[in-house]
Amino acid sequence: SWDKTVAVWKQEMEGQPWRQVSTIAVAGKVESLAWSVTGSILAVSFGDGETSLYKETYDGRFEEMGKCGEQGYTELAKPGGGSPAQATFDAPPMMGGDEPMGGQAP
Repeated sequence: SWDKTVAVWKQEMEGQPWRQVSTIAVAGKVESLAWSVTGSILAVSFGDGETSLYKETYDGRFEEMGKCGEQGYTELAKPGGGSPAQATFDAPPMMGGDEPMGGQAP
């Protein structure tokens, strides 16, 4: 929502009541969100063109695992993982306007 939080709700079984299982504090006003096909990753996009990716941990919390923006994807290290602070992957090169290289606008 625009209060910079995302509430995650869960329904144990169809017909049962929904219950809030987590609240995620985010960096900006939430513009949209989407779940991965498997339901394991939540993408939250903000008004500044950034998207953060969250994954549910074994204890039900949500941990930010990466960010996407115009500059590409940045994978965030797991806390205490001993790996580099982040790994960055460049966005695909763009041709002409907004279409990816090799692609055509509809």
